[in-house]
Amino acid sequence: MKVLKIILMALAFIPLQAHAKDDRNLAVNQVNVAASEQRIALVIGNSAYRSGVLRNPVNDAKDVAAKLRRQGFTVIERSNLQTRQIGRTLSEFRSKLIPGAVALVFYAGHGLQIKGENYLPAVDAEISAEEDVPNQSISVRQIMDVLDTAKTRLNLVFLDACRNNPYSRSFRSAAGDGLARISAPSGTLISYATRPGSVAADGDGRNGLYTSKLLKQMDSPLPIELALKRVVTEVKATSQGRQEPWMEGSIEGDFCFAGCNAGAPIQAAKPEASPVHEPAPQRPQGGISYEPAPGSGSIGIISRAAGTEVWVDDKKIGETRDSGEMLISSLDSGTHRILARKSNRTWEQTVEVAPGSKTTVSVAIESSIPSLSATLLSEVVASVDKNYVTQPDLGRFLLGALRGIEKTVPGGTISISQTNDGVALAYVAANNAPTRVVLASPKTTSDLQKEIIFGASLAREIAPGLDQAKLEEAMLGAALANLDPHSDFLNPEQFQELMTATSGTFGGVGIEIGINEDELTVVAPIEGAPAERAGIRAGDRIVAINGTTTKGVKLTDVVKQTRGFPATPVTLSVMRESWTAPQDFAITREIIRIQSVRSRDIEPGIGYIAVRQFQQDTSDALQAALDKWQGGFFGANTLQGMVLDLRNNPGGLLNVAVEIAGKFLDDGRLVVTAEGRSPDSKMRLTASGKTRYVDIPMVVLVNEGSAAGTEILAGALQDSNRAIIVGNRTFGKGSIQTILPLSGGAAIKLSTALYRTPSGRIIDGQGIEPNILVPMPSADTADPAKDTQLQQALTRLKAITGKKTMEKR
Repeated sequence: MKVLKIILMALAFIPLQAHAKDDRNLAVNQVNVAASEQRIALVIGNSAYRSGVLRNPVNDAKDVAAKLRRQGFTVIERSNLQTRQIGRTLSEFRSKLIPGAVALVFYAGHGLQIKGENYLPAVDAEISAEEDVPNQSISVRQIMDVLDTAKTRLNLVFLDACRNNPYSRSFRSAAGDGLARISAPSGTLISYATRPGSVAADGDGRNGLYTSKLLKQMDSPLPIELALKRVVTEVKATSQGRQEPWMEGSIEGDFCFAGCNAGAPIQAAKPEASPVHEPAPQRPQGGISYEPAPGSGSIGIISRAAGTEVWVDDKKIGETRDSGEMLISSLDSGTHRILARKSNRTWEQTVEVAPGSKTTVSVAIESSIPSLSATLLSEVVASVDKNYVTQPDLGRFLLGALRGIEKTVPGGTISISQTNDGVALAYVAANNAPTRVVLASPKTTSDLQKEIIFGASLAREIAPGLDQAKLEEAMLGAALANLDPHSDFLNPEQFQELMTATSGTFGGVGIEIGINEDELTVVAPIEGAPAERAGIRAGDRIVAINGTTTKGVKLTDVVKQTRGFPATPVTLSVMRESWTAPQDFAITREIIRIQSVRSRDIEPGIGYIAVRQFQQDTSDALQAALDKWQGGFFGANTLQGMVLDLRNNPGGLLNVAVEIAGKFLDDGRLVVTAEGRSPDSKMRLTASGKTRYVDIPMVVLVNEGSAAGTEILAGALQDSNRAIIVGNRTFGKGSIQTILPLSGGAAIKLSTALYRTPSGRIIDGQGIEPNILVPMPSADTADPAKDTQLQQALTRLKAITGKKTMEKR
């Protein structure tokens, strides 16, 4: 914080040689600006908490604000402050403050302390643990940092916030009663409604006891210290000693709200005769020397965080303190590199120093604006930590989140890169200086949340107009997607959209899409749908939709772009392996009605069943097709062989795929296992069912459009030697995505387990290798004679001797 006493502290490097010429002379000073008559106040009253309503705080704030306006204060007034308003409120207050002004903060409402830090929670706070508090509250330390940065001359902080912790049942052992006493620097007075560590009750009338006495003294001509002593006496007497206000700090000269030359400049004390010395910093090891020279300049360093280590041109200067700025004088004019380090963050800025002037540098190494919903962020991180398929890479999660910032802020505002030391954020600070912050890879989920909040806070400081909801969605979505291409954040609208994915009817172009090697890829076109008729094929890469690139786009957003009203156009720019440049496909949307099962006699005694997707009705439709042969529908009562065509089947419902496997495997035969870290993610599914066809010779057709549940079914039939697999290697989508709902209607789609075939093979990223590899037919597969894969399947079936009739067990 600021001081009114000017304390000079000379620091000099100890020379290693008597005549060393490259020693530099540095002076680290605690400084303060000239006095001013301007008065600015922030007044907050919180009554309507989720935990219950307090009687007085909003009235207290309104009455104090009205009094201050009459006494010449510019007042920012807030009633029932919401979490989302905290950042904007602090920013507005900070923007009003000028060096040398009189600053006043009044707060009435709930207050709580955790480990000696004081917090003033928002009325909509949802707090169940210590880590929830900082991002749903204004901390008293934040207020001090705002005042410190603004270099206000006199700071008055009134805290009628000593009521008991309203969240005590959630974390009683960690939170003390009332507020904690904090050390107020010179130039600041902090007045508590009651002694730190004790609790003030809600008042009986319009105002709380403390505020009613304070309002009375604000009309008196007494200097502020005497006026506050009167408040102590009157509150103590009225409460019969149960409540005793407490004052911390000191100022130089007199200040009165009214009467004694209200608003007149405060008389500053003379500097102390004995300077206060900092420890001598290390001698520089080479590099730039700082010889005192005419025309040299200085740098004033202000940090939000005490104990921040500071270097100038790779030479350590010392650490910042709780108050004032660190003044580094006798610097050569020109460019200098400032580096600061605290905890796992490193901050770096290049500044210009002009002769005879001071360059002020504000080190933004800690958050000042709460920017994320602590509930939402903590829910996502906790879900990932508990449920993700493998131990999550927190560094990757952080990198993804920060890249989400990069996409959300105005172009070029922030640049994210991966370095050997961590993730680097490069931006241009308010003083037009190139700045970079490096965040080391977090080791705990707590560190991860802090770094994400810091990144979001920095983004909103640099681009104040950012929409918080969009920022959160972009950060969390990019963070999850950076773990794997199948995990995602779903806002409420996207969550509802996903719930319709297996309904079987929708308007669109008729394709199943996925991410393969970071590219938007067609898993399979739906048979007979507009995309297939236009010529879209499995394996095609969609590089743009209506001219907008798909690089980095979320799958849920692609679905929204391709779906729409019937008869409306959409253009897909497609790249195919054999092409040298993308081609545009103009497609007209239609209502997509998926017929998941089609069957026919392909040759006498040989049946053909194509399953295009595992929907809720697919198993019943397949059974109906089998029953047609059994009932003589195709002119024969027995089958000599069967082709099960799973090409371009993107999967669907897992239970349906397992149920279909049960029709062709012996009872109790293993179909698939799943392994993840969460106990809920582990599963072992076996064949079961009343009707099974286990003796009919089978060939299964697959290709690169066969994915997920299709690969599970094909792998189970292959491992059990129940069928011959013919075609191309499958897509390799073998992970389970679990939908985990969040507060407020959002959800995350998280990869929670990996599938294994009965023999233990991993499907994800590997796919199913056919027993007989046959290239995808280039001709129209509507003509069986031109379908090379189907023809190979028929050849294999005819080669099987000892044909058996289909038995129904």
